[in-house]
Amino acid sequence: MLGVAGPAAAGSCGTSWRCPAVLTDQAPWTPQIKPVVLYTGQGGAPYLTGLSWSSYGHGGAVGRGILHAERSGCTPSARCVYYTHPVTVTMSGTQLHGRGEYYFSRMRWAYTAANAQAQHSWKVRGGYWR
Repeated sequence: MLGVAGPAAAGSCGTSWRCPAVLTDQAPWTPQIKPVVLYTGQGGAPYLTGLSWSSYGHGGAVGRGILHAERSGCTPSARCVYYTHPVTVTMSGTQLHGRGEYYFSRMRWAYTAANAQAQHSWKVRGGYWR
């Protein structure tokens, strides 16, 4: 975590550009503050909808929403059915982008699938979630 002074250091912030952003689109470096929808890629990549954030600040963020993901092994992607699960999203690893914007560099999803707890971790690499 970066050393941040002022209100952001307390762990919450509004919609100011000083808040860390979440990369939310298929193109690199398309940040949003407190997004409602979060895409991780194109053509069959999992995505989140209905996000609401219970905490959001430089120290991290926690939100809940709905995970949409293709069934494993399904091809071609255009014909695959998506399953949905409630998901808890945890953002961390606040970094400073070269353009002077803060963003979260790590993301973890926690959800239940097939009666088992599941987690998936992501890192930002080259402006994309990987």
